[in-house]
Amino acid sequence: MAGVVSGWGTGEAVADPTTAGTLYVNHDGACSDTGTGSASMPFCTVQAAADVVLPGQTVRVEAPDGLPYVESVALTRSGTEDAPITFTGAAFAPGGSPTLLTPKGSAPALTLKAVYASSRWRSDTRARTR
Repeated sequence: MAGVVSGWGTGEAVADPTTAGTLYVNHDGACSDTGTGSASMPFCTVQAAADVVLPGQTVRVEAPDGLPYVESVALTRSGTEDAPITFTGAAFAPGGSPTLLTPKGSAPALTLKAVYASSRWRSDTRARTR
Protein backbone atom coordinates (compact mmCIF):
# COMPACT_ATOMS: atom_id res chain seq x y z
CA MET A 1 0.00 0.00 0.00
CA ALA A 2 1.31 3.38 -0.87
CA GLY A 3 1.62 6.18 1.62
CA VAL A 4 2.00 6.20 5.35
CA VAL A 5 -0.61 4.50 7.48
CA SER A 6 -0.56 5.39 11.13
CA GLY A 7 -2.16 3.56 14.01
CA TRP A 8 -1.20 -0.03 13.12
CA GLY A 9 -1.52 -1.75 16.47
CA THR A 10 -1.24 -5.18 17.95
CA GLY A 11 -3.84 -4.90 20.73
CA GLU A 12 -7.34 -6.31 20.64
CA ALA A 13 -10.06 -4.26 18.99
CA VAL A 14 -13.59 -4.06 20.36
CA ALA A 15 -16.65 -3.10 18.32
CA ASP A 16 -18.32 0.04 19.57
CA PRO A 17 -21.95 -0.92 20.31
CA THR A 18 -22.92 2.76 20.12
CA THR A 19 -21.71 3.08 16.52
CA ALA A 20 -25.15 3.10 14.89
CA GLY A 21 -24.56 -0.30 13.38
CA THR A 22 -21.66 0.67 11.08
CA LEU A 23 -17.97 -0.12 11.41
CA TYR A 24 -15.53 1.63 9.07
CA VAL A 25 -12.36 0.39 7.37
CA ASN A 26 -10.11 2.89 5.60
CA HIS A 27 -6.38 2.30 5.09
CA ASP A 28 -5.82 5.87 3.90
CA GLY A 29 -4.49 8.20 6.60
CA ALA A 30 -5.06 7.71 10.31
CA CYS A 31 -6.53 4.33 11.23
CA SER A 32 -6.21 1.79 14.04
CA ASP A 33 -6.80 -1.95 14.17
CA THR A 34 -7.14 -1.67 17.96
CA GLY A 35 -9.83 1.01 17.98
CA THR A 36 -13.59 0.87 17.64
CA GLY A 37 -13.88 1.27 13.87
CA SER A 38 -15.61 4.64 14.00
CA ALA A 39 -15.79 6.96 10.98
CA SER A 40 -13.23 9.26 12.65
CA MET A 41 -10.82 6.41 13.52
CA PRO A 42 -11.54 3.50 11.16
CA PHE A 43 -9.91 0.09 11.21
CA CYS A 44 -6.86 -0.26 8.92
CA THR A 45 -7.73 -3.78 7.77
CA VAL A 46 -10.89 -5.65 6.83
CA GLN A 47 -9.80 -8.49 9.15
CA ALA A 48 -9.86 -6.20 12.20
CA ALA A 49 -13.50 -5.34 11.46
CA ALA A 50 -14.34 -8.99 10.72
CA ASP A 51 -12.94 -9.95 14.13
CA VAL A 52 -15.33 -7.69 16.06
CA VAL A 53 -18.42 -7.14 13.90
CA LEU A 54 -21.71 -7.97 15.64
CA PRO A 55 -25.03 -9.25 14.26
CA GLY A 56 -26.92 -6.40 12.61
CA GLN A 57 -23.83 -4.31 11.91
CA THR A 58 -22.47 -3.20 8.55
CA VAL A 59 -18.77 -2.99 7.75
CA ARG A 60 -18.15 -0.17 5.28
CA VAL A 61 -14.84 -0.66 3.47
CA GLU A 62 -13.46 2.53 1.96
CA ALA A 63 -10.45 3.06 -0.30
CA PRO A 64 -10.34 6.68 -1.48
CA ASP A 65 -6.84 6.10 -2.89
CA GLY A 66 -8.22 3.33 -5.15
CA LEU A 67 -5.69 0.81 -3.83
CA PRO A 68 -6.97 -2.67 -2.97
CA TYR A 69 -6.88 -4.26 0.46
CA VAL A 70 -4.28 -7.00 0.06
CA GLU A 71 -5.27 -9.46 2.76
CA SER A 72 -7.01 -12.77 3.26
CA VAL A 73 -10.02 -12.31 5.53
CA ALA A 74 -11.55 -15.06 7.67
CA LEU A 75 -15.05 -14.28 8.92
CA THR A 76 -15.81 -16.35 12.02
CA ARG A 77 -18.69 -14.29 13.41
CA SER A 78 -22.23 -14.89 12.33
CA GLY A 79 -25.26 -12.71 11.91
CA THR A 80 -28.82 -14.00 11.92
CA GLU A 81 -31.63 -13.88 9.40
CA ASP A 82 -33.08 -10.87 11.25
CA ALA A 83 -29.71 -9.24 12.03
CA PRO A 84 -27.28 -10.03 9.22
CA ILE A 85 -23.67 -8.93 9.09
CA THR A 86 -23.09 -6.91 5.94
CA PHE A 87 -19.81 -5.94 4.27
CA THR A 88 -20.08 -3.17 1.70
CA GLY A 89 -17.74 -1.05 -0.37
CA ALA A 90 -18.17 2.68 -0.08
CA ALA A 91 -20.01 4.47 -2.86
CA PHE A 92 -17.58 5.90 -5.36
CA ALA A 93 -17.70 9.04 -7.44
CA PRO A 94 -18.21 8.83 -11.20
CA GLY A 95 -14.93 7.73 -12.73
CA GLY A 96 -13.80 6.32 -9.36
CA SER A 97 -12.90 2.76 -8.53
CA PRO A 98 -14.76 0.17 -6.48
CA THR A 99 -13.28 -1.10 -3.24
CA LEU A 100 -11.28 -4.29 -3.89
CA LEU A 101 -10.20 -7.12 -1.63
CA THR A 102 -7.26 -8.91 -3.21
CA PRO A 103 -6.09 -12.20 -1.71
CA LYS A 104 -2.70 -12.40 -0.09
CA GLY A 105 -0.59 -15.10 -1.73
CA SER A 106 -2.51 -18.23 -2.71
CA ALA A 107 -5.08 -17.94 0.11
CA PRO A 108 -8.67 -17.03 -0.78
CA ALA A 109 -9.68 -13.38 -0.36
CA LEU A 110 -12.55 -14.35 1.97
CA THR A 111 -13.13 -17.46 4.05
CA LEU A 112 -16.37 -18.08 5.95
CA LYS A 113 -15.95 -20.30 9.01
CA ALA A 114 -19.06 -21.63 10.78
CA VAL A 115 -21.21 -18.61 9.92
CA TYR A 116 -24.86 -18.27 8.95
CA ALA A 117 -25.08 -17.44 5.24
CA SER A 118 -28.31 -16.22 3.68
CA SER A 119 -29.34 -17.17 0.18
CA ARG A 120 -30.29 -13.53 -0.43
CA TRP A 121 -27.91 -11.60 -2.67
CA ARG A 122 -28.02 -7.86 -3.24
CA SER A 123 -27.31 -6.91 -6.81
CA ASP A 124 -26.23 -3.39 -5.81
CA THR A 125 -23.14 -4.62 -3.96
CA ARG A 126 -20.16 -2.55 -5.04
CA ALA A 127 -17.43 -4.36 -3.10
CA ARG A 128 -15.86 -7.18 -5.06
CA THR A 129 -12.87 -9.43 -5.00
CA ARG A 130 -10.39 -10.14 -7.73
